[in-house]
Amino acid sequence: MNTDIINFNDALNLINSVTKEFTVDIWIPSIKKTIKFREMDAKQQKILLGVAIDNSIYNNGFTNSFYEILKDNVVESDITPDFLETLSLIDKACIAISLRKQISENITVVFDSKNKISSNYKLDDIIEKFKTCEIPKDHIVEVNNEKNSLKILLKYPTIKTELEFDKEFSKNNKKADQVKTQTDVQDIITEAFISETTKYINKLWVSDQEILFDNLSAKQKVQIVERFPSNIMQKILETISNWKNVSDNILKVNFEEHSKVIAIDSLLFLN
Repeated sequence: MNTDIINFNDALNLINSVTKEFTVDIWIPSIKKTIKFREMDAKQQKILLGVAIDNSIYNNGFTNSFYEILKDNVVESDITPDFLETLSLIDKACIAISLRKQISENITVVFDSKNKISSNYKLDDIIEKFKTCEIPKDHIVEVNNEKNSLKILLKYPTIKTELEFDKEFSKNNKKADQVKTQTDVQDIITEAFISETTKYINKLWVSDQEILFDNLSAKQKVQIVERFPSNIMQKILETISNWKNVSDNILKVNFEEHSKVIAIDSLLFLN
């Protein structure tokens, strides 16, 4: 059998051209249609491995790394980075699970590592649930007193929102070994709680004055939310909890008396 010997550069170009042929049509719940993506390659898995072993407290490197993978792997020329940023976090989860399925059709979920309790699940079953889900619609919560009213428009977060907050709060991201005191732990928990809540807020009205959150930095948004009265915060949290149940119910798997929500993070692609 005769074979041609090619140099490194030609070999690399050949592999790149072959890799582009391995594509998958992925369902996008928010637009109710598929978008074609190239399967992840070994280099991209290597990047996610590096993110997985990052010992920073928030470990938010996955957000940016996965977004870069989406930009690199989308095949359709009319799907721009700006459009990808408008996709919801439910869309992101569906894309992640679908790309993960190209590595292996099954996933092993560990429920109790100490007692070695785990089970395998078909990713197709999860993908099918994404096909029937509805992205939560915008919702307004409000409170009033004798002098003022406070009205807040809640919107399900997008990839753009997540990128914005991760960029802002990764600036002062501590490593695990830098957390020394109980105060450090409390600060981390409260900051994460407020920033996560703020991702869902799109705009607000104080009496007849409108405040567009799009015009504010992530840090400024958090500073405003920190001043919200407790009664409206409770209404916001109730809505967010209901919305999170939408994605959690899709990603939740059960085994005997155990249940677990599959996390959309770098470890998903290393399992």
